[in-house]
Amino acid sequence: NLIVNVQDINDSPPVFTSTHYAIAMSESSQNGTAIIKLQATSKDIGVNAEISYSIIGGNDHKKFVIDKESGVVSLADMVDYEKSKDYFLTVQAQDHGEPPLSTLASLNISILDFNDNAPVFSQNSYHARIREDAKTFDKILQVRANDMDSNENGKVRYYIERGDHMNQFSIEAETGYISVANELDRETTSNYV
Repeated sequence: NLIVNVQDINDSPPVFTSTHYAIAMSESSQNGTAIIKLQATSKDIGVNAEISYSIIGGNDHKKFVIDKESGVVSLADMVDYEKSKDYFLTVQAQDHGEPPLSTLASLNISILDFNDNAPVFSQNSYHARIREDAKTFDKILQVRANDMDSNENGKVRYYIERGDHMNQFSIEAETGYISVANELDRETTSNYV
């Protein structure tokens, strides 16, 4: 009897479960948050099938890290939707054979906006003069504010918060136009803040 054992050589490179991964994450995610687990396998056995993972492209700002053994991609540094909405990483899976074989996959991480920016008025203060015989609904001036957030998080609505105890004025919530709401009497009140 002759028993022949065929020894494995490193002839099968690792293969990712997908060549392209896409995931979305909130910009409010904390450092260390696991984002996705990438997996690659090899048809080889033993050391030739042991795989290490690394990010080899698209991570210039070091926002992400990958566990070299498990393939889990995590957040390493806070992301900001207003600065970058997408990250395109190139990930490598490399076996431990001699010579080592490797394969690449792309990972697209889309950042979802979080309401983290307050509206900012275009001016610190506004000044206007109006005659005491102004009619109701006469427009006085328009205030404007911008919010760097997107979609619903970036929509601004306007309200008069204080200083108008007798409801002499109104403001259009959508446009920021301030108008006369009731009769004005300079002799009673000559200045409003």
